[in-house]
Amino acid sequence: MLTFKLTNLDAMFNVIIMRPANILLLFIDWTLVSIYFIICFQSPNAFIYDYYIHYINMFYRKIIINGIISIHYSYFNMKFSIGTKEKCDVFAHIFQTIKSLTDITNICFSKERMFIQTMDKMSISICEVSLDKDWFTEYVVDDCEEDEDITIGINVAIFCKILNVRGDKSTIQCSFDSEEDRLQLNVLSGSNAELDKVFGIPLVDIDPNYLDIPDTDYNANVTLVSKNWKQTVDEIAQFGDIITITCNGEGFTLEAANDDTTMKTLLPNEKLVSYEFSYECDEDDDEDNADFSISSGYSSRYLTIIAQGSKWSSNVSVHITENMPIRIVYSIDENSYVNMFLAPKMD
Repeated sequence: MLTFKLTNLDAMFNVIIMRPANILLLFIDWTLVSIYFIICFQSPNAFIYDYYIHYINMFYRKIIINGIISIHYSYFNMKFSIGTKEKCDVFAHIFQTIKSLTDITNICFSKERMFIQTMDKMSISICEVSLDKDWFTEYVVDDCEEDEDITIGINVAIFCKILNVRGDKSTIQCSFDSEEDRLQLNVLSGSNAELDKVFGIPLVDIDPNYLDIPDTDYNANVTLVSKNWKQTVDEIAQFGDIITITCNGEGFTLEAANDDTTMKTLLPNEKLVSYEFSYECDEDDDEDNADFSISSGYSSRYLTIIAQGSKWSSNVSVHITENMPIRIVYSIDENSYVNMFLAPKMD
């Protein structure tokens, strides 16, 4: 005989927002259960219907649960979806990189874009993420003025753990209702071999202080293939805690050293996508001197983390001025990017 496990109503009503359409679906669900009990008590051969009724009940319960997900997703202050594997991978990997820098972060949703600015625990690097609304399959921010944004704080480790359970054909849905204290994230399957997964993520209260980073004229502006940049940084990082980057008119050089070994790699102009170098000479300097150069050292650990952005973009832009934070930019598309800033080692 079929047995039923009673559901805790408090827990159920915490999950299901009590709006009219949700109440109707819940009523239909319990009506099916009631019909089953009536058949059992009225018919002496009720047991022959057990599995049939059980199948029907479970079928409609699946429809109801999916309906609740859809209805809940339609009541929102913010929602977005990502419908391709490539973009889901980029989205998840961006947050994996952020997790390497910090435990918690704010996400700011305006009508035009999703924006993150976060600083690492040592306060030597800044990560900025800007994803334009057109990058998403769906992106809607409601109930806010033009000059107002929706800002929510999350635990990055929890967020990454959820993103990692997606399958190869999964898509991502995310929504936020200001009446709740959770972010809802749905990982929806794209095949019969996978199951839909619904998560409620607790929010974190973080003071939304954003740094106003001024535009800077850099001495060296380099664009190169991001995979080459990653390979070079990964290799040279094995030979020292500090990577020294030197730029001059011929190209730029990466160098590291430890007690036993030194490694130096020259990236000449012809192996770069583009390279611009300018140096403001003093009055006493010979302007024809080709040996003008700038040099700064940066943490090899942080440069290695930043170099993981090769999965977001085919090219990377590196901007350097002596004794100033290096700026590394990955352009995801025409209007979306990841900006990374890393402070130099000061003697």
